[in-house]
Amino acid sequence: MEKIATFRTSQGSVYLIKFSKFDSDAIETKVPIIDLVLKQDVNKGHDNYELLNYLSKEVLSYLDKHRCVIYFYCDHEFIHKNERNSKYSNQEYRSKIFNSMFQRMKQKSQISNQAFDYVIRNIEIVDPENGDHFISVISKILDIDDLELIQKELLSLENK
Repeated sequence: MEKIATFRTSQGSVYLIKFSKFDSDAIETKVPIIDLVLKQDVNKGHDNYELLNYLSKEVLSYLDKHRCVIYFYCDHEFIHKNERNSKYSNQEYRSKIFNSMFQRMKQKSQISNQAFDYVIRNIEIVDPENGDHFISVISKILDIDDLELIQKELLSLENK
């Protein structure tokens, strides 16, 4: 179930996209949890939209081929933001654009009368000591029970 892809933007930035099994004894699900890692290897400019468009297609394609729940932790690394979005932390901004990418794909499929059988849940864990954490979990609707179980377990971490 592991998959690694490299993506080069038109501006020359290079990203590594990796899907790998997330080993967790803490959460028992019927389907595997897959960790999605997005790592920038070369930074050549503002290419958030181009990257997220590519990433969204990769995520949905992966879900079409594998029955699983994808876990995406938004990191704290620097990301270019316009002035309007400068109020968000890097992690929160990544979460917002990742979610908007997903919603955009959903709208496109509805406009073209195509089925869109995927679901996303965005999770914010408030952490005054280390900064808040932003996580997205994505699956096909078929696996929504596992997705919601993961969401519940992650949210329970907020109180610990």
